Amino acid sequence: MTEEPTKPKKTVLDLITGTTGQVTAVMIALTAFLTQVPELKNAGQRAFCAVVSCAVGPDTAATGPTAGGSPASGSPASTNPSSGAATGSATGTGTVAGRLSALSAGGIDFSVAPEQMRDWLGNGLTPYPAVADALVALLGGKKLRQPVELDVIVGFYESRARSPRAVAEVDPEQLKAAVVSAYRERHGASPTDFQSLLQ
Repeated sequence: MTEEPTKPKKTVLDLITGTTGQVTAVMIALTAFLTQVPELKNAGQRAFCAVVSCAVGPDTAATGPTAGGSPASGSPASTNPSSGAATGSATGTGTVAGRLSALSAGGIDFSVAPEQMRDWLGNGLTPYPAVADALVALLGGKKLRQPVELDVIVGFYESRARSPRAVAEVDPEQLKAAVVSAYRERHGASPTDFQSLLQ
């Protein structure tokens, strides 16, 4: 009779390392997924940071996930950015309240719930603070002839260029083209260039 070879026993360290590696991979995948869903982004960051003891910035800690979905871009019902209370959380070169005020003065509104837009404008992990600040600079104190939704502008911009996280990453020509496309979608007009949209 021959003896069967015995398998080497795994040490506790081998078991922990394997489990830790698996848990880490799951956490990375979950975090990547959650950061792609705007309504879950802040909740995902807080949950991940609670497990791995990382710091959550003041912008993500100040705002929580919002309930409900957002209407499709190009929705006929738009919300005036000046309605509702602004959070005032600072990000980039401005505050959420400052961005909302400057956008409203330039004829920029949005088609999502006000809470959602405030959340996006206060979250530097989204393109909204960078695009909003670049758009205000692009308008240069002028106003659009008719309002255009910021979320629709961002959608058109991201279909043309890389999603920015800083104003310096925003391509002004692509932003102008995105505004023109959003204007056409909302108003059915056929403007030829960005300057023709200004009052």
